[in-house]
Amino acid sequence: NYQPINTSYVAVFDVSTDTEIDTGKGAADSLKGIPLLGTNPDDIQFHAGIGLIVRNLGTNFPTYGDGTSLDIIDEGNYATSSMITPTVTKGQLLDFVIVNANLGYIVNLTGYQNTSVQSFDPATGRTDLATIGSFSGGDFRDIELSPKGNLWIADANVQTPGIHIINTSDNSEITFVDSLRGLLPNNIAFVTE
Repeated sequence: NYQPINTSYVAVFDVSTDTEIDTGKGAADSLKGIPLLGTNPDDIQFHAGIGLIVRNLGTNFPTYGDGTSLDIIDEGNYATSSMITPTVTKGQLLDFVIVNANLGYIVNLTGYQNTSVQSFDPATGRTDLATIGSFSGGDFRDIELSPKGNLWIADANVQTPGIHIINTSDNSEITFVDSLRGLLPNNIAFVTE
């Protein structure tokens, strides 16, 4: 019913043998993987100086947020901690970007097509979430950090869809790129040559 209740795990594999590694963390459930603090994992990213970050969606319906978190996994000992702890009814993390040790951004979903882009300090987590500019109550579907260090926001507003490019030093908007033919941007990717 879109409300996961079982413990969520990350499995670890030895790619040279294609065998699962027993992390020693899932003994309570007789599993080899790493139990997460949040539920419903949806994305894993590596960040130097932080480690592996797992984005957990938590509950999808009827309220958003129960079990949503950003969990950090220490690659050395498989210990888990939270950058943003599992919460109840404070929104669902649709996406995240880490700029540096003291600046990150999330897309926070609180209702259907009701999202906000918020900044936070990865060192303190959810306690200092702040909506940037007027990016609240919209349909923001993706955020990415460009090679130049700017935040790109995919805005699927049906009247004015496009990409907002934000200066991460002060959260000011550098420019807006209108979508061609009114197409709704859903994903942003950068390719370097």
